Amino acid sequence: RIQLGGMGAFAHTIHDEISHELIFGFWHALILIVCLLTFIFRSVRWALVAAIPNLIPPVILFGYLAMTHTPIKPGVAIIFSIALGLAFTNTVYAMNRLKELMKPGRKLPVAKTFYLEGNPCMVATLVVMMGFSVFLFSYFDLNHTFGACMLVSIAAGIVGDWVFLPAMLQIAP
Repeated sequence: RIQLGGMGAFAHTIHDEISHELIFGFWHALILIVCLLTFIFRSVRWALVAAIPNLIPPVILFGYLAMTHTPIKPGVAIIFSIALGLAFTNTVYAMNRLKELMKPGRKLPVAKTFYLEGNPCMVATLVVMMGFSVFLFSYFDLNHTFGACMLVSIAAGIVGDWVFLPAMLQIAP
């Protein structure tokens, strides 16, 4: 009777299963965030509008991983959920400010909202990026990959929040 044993025989299977779970955890996190935002904003529509631009970071991250030929290991797969949480931070601030500035019967104050929220959110995002940039100087390859992927995700998140969200609100308020 022959039986496989040792770490080498199971490591790839375990990595694949963990990565698969983490990627699907991203969708669970997204659903929970949309439910929470529905409760906070008291509107399913507002929650969905907030969610759409925050799908940009994972899409950009997939593209980055494909261009750099980086396999999706557990250390990389967890980035999708972390990036999702970070991307929603600025969206929630902007949407909350928009709700505060809204007046019945008037056009949405999109420009004023992003004028007031733009600088604080950009500074907060840059601070988070500086924190993750430390990983780029690591000699450990997984830390380096983690840092680069986080920076790509955070940059994509700010593009989603400050380019696509205002455009969506302006085109289809």
